[in-house]
Amino acid sequence: MISELHFKNLENANRELAMRFEKLRNARASLDTQSIKHAAMEYFQAVQRLNAAIEDALSKG
Repeated sequence: MISELHFKNLENANRELAMRFEKLRNARASLDTQSIKHAAMEYFQAVQRLNAAIEDALSKG
């Protein structure tokens, strides 16, 4: 079973991922290549943080 602390970490990482996805979607709509690159980098970093939170929760439960 996942502890409350790990659940909160997963919840926060998932929320950040959703926020970064929206930012990337808006950047793509603007067609500004610099904004798209920056938003994409932030999105992929959020994916990595979520993955790390998942691995941590599963390994330590």
